[in-house]
Amino acid sequence: MFTVGRMQESRRIFRDTLLTIVAMVIFGSTNFIFNVVIGRFYGSEILGEISAALSTSLLLSYFVATGFPSASAKYISEYIGKNKESEANYIFKLSLKYGVLISIGITCIAVIFLDNIASIFDISEHFFLLSLPVTSLYGVYMILKMTYYGYRSVKKYFKNEIISDSVFFASLGIIIFFKNLYFVYTPYILLYLIFIILSITFFRTKFKTERISNKKNLQKAFFTYAGIAFIGTFSSMATRNLSVMMSSMYLPKSDVGFLSAALSVSTIFFLFPNALNRILLPEFSYTFGKGDKEKLTKLLNKSTEYVSFFVTLVNSLGIIFAPIIIDFFYSSKFADSVILLQILLFSYWFTMVARPAVAVLSGTKYVHIPNIGGVLGLFSAICGWIFLIPTFGIIGTAIGYLLGIVVNVILILFFTIEYFQLKLYFISDFIVVLLVLLLITSHIRYNIFISGIIVCAYMICKRNLVLRFLKRSNIINI
Repeated sequence: MFTVGRMQESRRIFRDTLLTIVAMVIFGSTNFIFNVVIGRFYGSEILGEISAALSTSLLLSYFVATGFPSASAKYISEYIGKNKESEANYIFKLSLKYGVLISIGITCIAVIFLDNIASIFDISEHFFLLSLPVTSLYGVYMILKMTYYGYRSVKKYFKNEIISDSVFFASLGIIIFFKNLYFVYTPYILLYLIFIILSITFFRTKFKTERISNKKNLQKAFFTYAGIAFIGTFSSMATRNLSVMMSSMYLPKSDVGFLSAALSVSTIFFLFPNALNRILLPEFSYTFGKGDKEKLTKLLNKSTEYVSFFVTLVNSLGIIFAPIIIDFFYSSKFADSVILLQILLFSYWFTMVARPAVAVLSGTKYVHIPNIGGVLGLFSAICGWIFLIPTFGIIGTAIGYLLGIVVNVILILFFTIEYFQLKLYFISDFIVVLLVLLLITSHIRYNIFISGIIVCAYMICKRNLVLRFLKRSNIINI
């Protein structure tokens, strides 16, 4: 019985992971396709104006969309695991209630101070006003999205996500067909709104009022965790939006459009490490529960090595073929986005490599360290942008982004080395490969041919690492 139960649980985890990856790819493509379509049909200047306004509205929504969803998923799943569904339902209602109230409150404040906000960040009042419904809806959407995971209803989440995303793409097509920019944010609004309606209908039985004796303790635990999660997650997510907003303050909207194009394309490269982490992180969680620190250290070092290799390979290909990728999706008019995409892919490498370290710290008593790192990274990026953007233009934005990420990752890796004996001797090889490719693609003729040779040599040198990974994953039997 025990073996059968474990097999069923493994199948459920595999199914949920697979569904999550598919949903992640489809939802992740919404913003990417939106930027590609707007850039193609209206050019970099209009894309810059639309992206700057949307980034501002999304930044405001992060006050709810960062801490509340993770706290909701954590405590709902925790109490479901303890067979205390009443407490889980209370957490759900608590999260949704305050999430809705805060979202509406922030939106109202934004409307009142519309002129001031638009003036500070030099964004279009017209587009900012049209994008404000996103501020209210996105936070609630994220809470409900993570609630599915808390209640282990990933299959239902997948269905509702697919329906909502389909409406997004259909409405985007209609808007482009009629060439009406007054409804440019309608795809986002419909996506979040339909998902919310479907989710509220699905979770309607969770709203039943039940007596809870420990409401104060539940509230204290929930808001404490949400506050801690907010600090780090907000800092990490805000960096992306602030890069667009601060660029809008100093530079022409066409340059902001080039940055938006590069940012949207770069999201494609997050899909692989995200999927890989879905395989590795459950093993971390199991080891945490066992309290086996020696095994934890081995897992940390092996997973970091594997992630470093595969991320280096994927991001290297992105750097090499950046001109082709930008031209394919946006046309040759967005040639200035190429160097931005290459710098961003180099920057994101550090974030991706540090993910196992973040998982170890967050899964133990050191959850505050990644949050502090996120805050310091955001502060470093903002300080860098103040000087770099006026001096180097839009490339200064990408360099400031890199600065913030490096500061964040250095802190995380330092404490991971201190507490969990993370070894980083192999990372230097990967950094050298990326730096060489970045220099070659920027300055040397026939760079794709030369870069291809370097990547092939890199694969040959690391072939034993690939074979070990495939063997451990039971993908091959050698």
